[in-house]
Amino acid sequence: MAKRKSNTELVGILSFGALLVSGICKLLSLIGASLGLIATIGDALLLAAVLLAAYTYAMTLNKNWRIIYWIIAVVAIAGFVLTGFNIIK
Repeated sequence: MAKRKSNTELVGILSFGALLVSGICKLLSLIGASLGLIATIGDALLLAAVLLAAYTYAMTLNKNWRIIYWIIAVVAIAGFVLTGFNIIK
């Protein structure tokens, strides 16, 4: 039970951080600010929150779904690393 609460709390913190950073980026982009690194941090927080929430759920399923989760997680992380870095914009 304590582990589940800990995971839920961590997902909440990551989600709140992603929402906060993304919101700030959207507001500042309205005035023409270039926020490549900050936007990347927001995307990374969002990806971490989604992967952690999906991991918690996938571990309750059978082995086939856990394998599918790991394949999708690797593809999502690779996609972020290969295309998600908008530092130079």
